Amino acid sequence: MSTIHERGVPKVYAWLGDRQAGRVDLSRDVIAFEASKDLNSPMGSWSLTLLPRQSEAKQSSADIRRLTKLYRDLAINNVVSLGFEEDGGIMVGLINSISRTRTTLGDTAMQGLSITGSCFGKVLANDAIVNASLAVAELRTFLNKVQAVLGEDHPLLVALPGLWGPLEDLPPERKRDAVPTFIGKGVEDVIVWVLDNAASMRIPLMADVTGGDGKAGEYIGTAYSITTWNDGRVWSENVSAFQGGTVWSFIQSVLDMDFYEVCLQSYPTGAPMADLQLVVRPKPFDDPAQNWLPVSESTGNSWPELRTLIDGLEAHEIPEGEVYQEQIGISDSSVTSYYIVTAQHELVGNPDGLKDGLFYPAVDLYNANHYGIRQYNARLSLVSGDIASKAAGDLDYDGEVAVEIRNARNRLLNWNRLAPFYEAGSITVKGRDRYRPGDPVYLRHLWPKTGNQKGVRFYCTAVKWSWTIGQHYVCTLALSRGHNVGVINAVRELIEDESVAGNPTMTAET
Repeated sequence: MSTIHERGVPKVYAWLGDRQAGRVDLSRDVIAFEASKDLNSPMGSWSLTLLPRQSEAKQSSADIRRLTKLYRDLAINNVVSLGFEEDGGIMVGLINSISRTRTTLGDTAMQGLSITGSCFGKVLANDAIVNASLAVAELRTFLNKVQAVLGEDHPLLVALPGLWGPLEDLPPERKRDAVPTFIGKGVEDVIVWVLDNAASMRIPLMADVTGGDGKAGEYIGTAYSITTWNDGRVWSENVSAFQGGTVWSFIQSVLDMDFYEVCLQSYPTGAPMADLQLVVRPKPFDDPAQNWLPVSESTGNSWPELRTLIDGLEAHEIPEGEVYQEQIGISDSSVTSYYIVTAQHELVGNPDGLKDGLFYPAVDLYNANHYGIRQYNARLSLVSGDIASKAAGDLDYDGEVAVEIRNARNRLLNWNRLAPFYEAGSITVKGRDRYRPGDPVYLRHLWPKTGNQKGVRFYCTAVKWSWTIGQHYVCTLALSRGHNVGVINAVRELIEDESVAGNPTMTAET
C-alpha cells in the first residue's frame, strides 16, 4: 500500500548520488512545488521551493546548516520523486538546476533553496543520435579513445559511422560493413531497441537502488503501449539513415504523428521510485458514432474504450464542487475541410508518390461551405503495401496502397469533423496525483453549447500540479474534444439539413 501523507504536506524525496547512499526526505522542507506534463512535449517539468526549518518561528543555526548541506549534497541529474497524496504519485524526474536564495525582512533573514528539474523524458529529449564522417585511419584512432572511456557498446560508437538500427547475427568483423534497418519491424520492437541502444546517459545511483548499470533506458518500459493500428509496422527506409537529432525526435520519425501520440508517463507503485513507461499509442479518437467515412481497421484504442492511465476508469468524473475555475469554449482554430494523405517512404515502381494522395482526397463539404478550404496534409511511414511485392515491382498500388491511404484519410476526417463543435479550455480543480495527460475527463454539471444532453467528456492534453504551504493542492487540466452523444446527433441533423439529394453526409471523396 502507498504511504499517504498527512493533510497539507507533500511527499518529496531526492536520491543524493554516488557520494551518499540512500535518499533524503525533503517533504517537510518544501513550502511550494509545481509540476507539469503535456502530451505535446517530451519533458515534464517541476520546481521546488525549500525553506528548511525546525520550528514555525524562524530559522535556527541548525536550519542553516541543513540547507547548506542539501545545497552541497544535491547535484545535477540527481533523481527526485514528487507526490502529494502518495509516494511517487506525480512524477519522478532529474534535477536541472539548484540555487540558494536569501530574503531579508527587517532584522530577520531567511535562506532557502530553489530546485528545478524535468521528468525522465529529459534523457530522451537531450540524448542525441549523432552522425559523423572521418577518414578510416582517423576514425579507428578516435573510436579507440572513445571506447576506452565509454565502453565498446556505447551508442556513440554505433552512431558515428552514420547508420542506426539493428543488425542481423553476423560475425563481429562483418558488423561494421553491414547496413542496419528497421524495415518491417513492429513499432514496439523499434522503441524497445532504441531504449536499449540509444539512450546513453548513465545515472550511477539508479544502479545502486534498482540494479543494472545505471543507464536510464533500463528503467523505461513500454508495457502500456498500444501500437496495433496498421500492424504497427515501419516501412520508411529513412529511419535507419536518420540525419541526427535526439532520441525523442528519432522515435517521432518512426511514428506517424498524425495518428500516434507518445508520452513518458510515471505510474505510482506505492514506493517513491515510480514505474516509468513510454506510452506509444494511436490517438484514441475512433468512434463508431462519428464514422462519417468508412474505416476498415481498428486502432485498438477508441474513444468509447478510452480509460484513465493509472486507474483504468471510464473518466475522471470531477464534481462541480471540486472545480475552482473553469474556462471552456469553442474555436475554429483546428477546423479542416480538405484531406490529403501521401506515403513518406519511396514507393518502389511508383516514384510519383504524391499522386497517391492526390488521387484519393476527401472534402468535408459542410465545413468547406462554412469555413472555406482548410487543408490537412498527412505523410505516412506506417502505410505501405507488401514489402516483397514492392521489391519485385508488382505491388498493386491502386489496390493495396490506395486502400490504406483511404483508411488514413477517412480516419482524419472522422476525427476532425466536429472540430468547430468540440469544446476546449482549462479547469483548475482539487488536486489529485493520478491525473495524467491522455486521460478522459467527465464534467457531469456542464451543458455543451450544442445539443440537448448534459454532461461533457473531454480529452486531457496537459496537467499542472501545484501547492503552496497554507493553500490548497490544485491541478489545472487542459481539455480538448469536449462533446457527448447529444452533440454528435445535433451536428448530424445540421449536416443533413444542408445536404443535397444522394449525399446526406456532405462529404466528397475519390
